[in-house]
Order: sequence, then structure tokens, then C-alpha cells
Amino acid sequence: GLQGQRNAQVYLGYMYANGIGVEVNRERAALWLEKARASGDVLASQWLRELETGVPDSQAMMPLFSSRPGTGMARFFSGAVIRG
Repeated sequence: GLQGQRNAQVYLGYMYANGIGVEVNRERAALWLEKARASGDVLASQWLRELETGVPDSQAMMPLFSSRPGTGMARFFSGAVIRG
């Protein structure tokens, strides 16, 4: 459904922003986060602001760019990429 599609768009934005399984590409990250934001995703909006400003949104459940590899979404995606 729409929620699953929106989640996938957010995850793709995260992966492109951080180079998880793909080359870092901030333009593609912004593209996918824009699509999710257009569907009403709050986290996508917060991450877009972080992508544009370089400053994490204090209201976001987690920052777009992890300062510690292997934590949060980076840990989730790294495991998913490794297991393929």
C-alpha cells in the first residue's frame, strides 16, 4: 500500500545519502525523500532539511547521517545488504 511505498522511498533516500549498497548521491537521496514527503512522510521532511542544511532536526527520531557506523538505520541496512 501507500505506507509501504512511502517507507521504501524514505529508505532509498537514506541509502543514497549514506552510500549503503550504492554510491553516495545526494541528488538521488533528495529525489526519493521528496517523493516520500509529497505523500506526507514526516521523517522524509526532517531528513530533507538535514540534507539541505547539514544540521540534524532535533525532532527527528534519528539523524539522516549517522556519526556512528553500525547503529540505527545504518545497522539495519548494512545487515540487509550483507545478507542480500
